[in-house]
Amino acid sequence: MVADFEVKKKIPVYSDSLTWGIITVRRVISTLFRILAVAILLITVGLGFRAYRQHINAQILAIHTPNGIQEGMYIPIGGIEQWIQIRGEDRNNPVLLFVHGGPGASTLMFSSGWQPWEKYFTVVQWDERGTGRTYRKTGSSIAPTMTVDRMTQDGIEVVEFLRTHLHKNKVILVGHSWGSFLGIHMIKKRPDLFFAYVGTGQLIGVPTWKTMAMNSAQGFHDSGLGNNLKISPLMMPGFTLLDWYYFSRGYQLSQKHLLGPKGPMGKADLRSLGLDFSVPIFFFEGTQDFMAPLEPVEQYFEEISAPHKEFVQFEGSNHFLPLNRPDEFLKELCVRVRPLIVLQ
Repeated sequence: MVADFEVKKKIPVYSDSLTWGIITVRRVISTLFRILAVAILLITVGLGFRAYRQHINAQILAIHTPNGIQEGMYIPIGGIEQWIQIRGEDRNNPVLLFVHGGPGASTLMFSSGWQPWEKYFTVVQWDERGTGRTYRKTGSSIAPTMTVDRMTQDGIEVVEFLRTHLHKNKVILVGHSWGSFLGIHMIKKRPDLFFAYVGTGQLIGVPTWKTMAMNSAQGFHDSGLGNNLKISPLMMPGFTLLDWYYFSRGYQLSQKHLLGPKGPMGKADLRSLGLDFSVPIFFFEGTQDFMAPLEPVEQYFEEISAPHKEFVQFEGSNHFLPLNRPDEFLKELCVRVRPLIVLQ
């Protein structure tokens, strides 16, 4: 009897609570696997739908005219490879170089609204040093070279490439926000390369920076960025998820090194470059631009001299005028800027 009792004591006995715990863990694991499977299915379906829409949108944006151009490429600029995109229905049209803002805010994914522009201009976009696809090639190693002087020279080299590649003597420069600050430096350094300059969301320097810093949150909140584009930026053909990643990384890098009170816009005023210009100057400005308000831009405009100058207000528009009102912007380009070029 004693031996039997001792043997029985060695047999493990599981309590009901332990058994229930094991069952619960299994149920939780099973539920997590189901959730993961559903998530994977939704992501797969979402990516598939995005790929389908991008394919359709590529057909919508494709250029089929006999003398058209549709190119995207890296070119050697300033000792590194930098990305440009060229689109237009007729190579004989004037070339329009769009210098994006941010700094670091590539406009490649936002440019579907500019498709009508391509009937009248060969539109060139450039991912600046530290931006988007250019950042993808270099990473953050080029951070020490991200200065106004270096990036101004980058812009000049882009124009020199376009002159050779597209067989043009001059181009139109459209500068938006940070790109307008950089654009003024470009036309002051090499006015011989430009038919005209169009600034929009024009930044001047210290006074504008202080106002911009105070109003940036409201400006972004009210911007309605991309509301009037033909194609959602998320569905822009050729713009991959990896492109979005590098856009984000480049934007952060550019903001760190170029924006803020210690950046170039916080240290300099465009007036220091001189107020005399040898090319036609146009400012296209939104009346509700909280990031680059009208008053300092109008004051600067009154101070400068140029062979021809015009200040055009867009009632109710904000800082992102060329993206949110591309058709109105094009109308003014065709009415005011293009005729001057045709005459030259």
